[in-house]
Amino acid sequence: MTIKDQEDTNKTSKLVIFAFTLSILYWIYLFLISQMLIIQDALGYKELGELIANKGWLEYFSAGPRREPFYPFLVSISLRFADTTPFSFETLQKFQQLLFLFATQILSYKLLKNLKVRPFFISLAILYIGFSPALINTYLCLFSEIAILPFMIATILLSSKVWKNIASYIEDTSSSTKKIILNSLMLGFLFLILTLTKGIF
Repeated sequence: MTIKDQEDTNKTSKLVIFAFTLSILYWIYLFLISQMLIIQDALGYKELGELIANKGWLEYFSAGPRREPFYPFLVSISLRFADTTPFSFETLQKFQQLLFLFATQILSYKLLKNLKVRPFFISLAILYIGFSPALINTYLCLFSEIAILPFMIATILLSSKVWKNIASYIEDTSSSTKKIILNSLMLGFLFLILTLTKGIF
């Protein structure tokens, strides 16, 4: 690598770090000044979360699950912590959903890097995720879309990895199949989470 290439890499790395930092500062600002919107469908998610937290899974399934169970389960976790900590349910749920948004940003960065996208455009994508009104809305509302985002990108990344594992094994059948089996099981788990979050998957 030449000195010029090294300088370009340093510049782009700083740009990516700046994009992440700016996004996180914006999210923290919104976290502190915004209230979580719980209306319409969001009320249903909260009711299901309360059902799981107070009466357990047996009651949830005996009543006939009205929605996919993964997001109500996440809501129930926040409700349980709200009962044992000084933080409100809304604060805990916002924090949980902020982590999902950050995970989406990190995994998107990894995906774009794997695709060999130029760092400048990666930075723009990171900023878009950080400031997109649609994504910010899912972060601050009690809707299940925020929970599925990182799992979707993780599924794409792991699918690519499994494909490469299989291709390597075809080229050299003497190589170990452990990676293929392990990554395939993990991929199956991700698809299970996707289905339990949104039945369309």
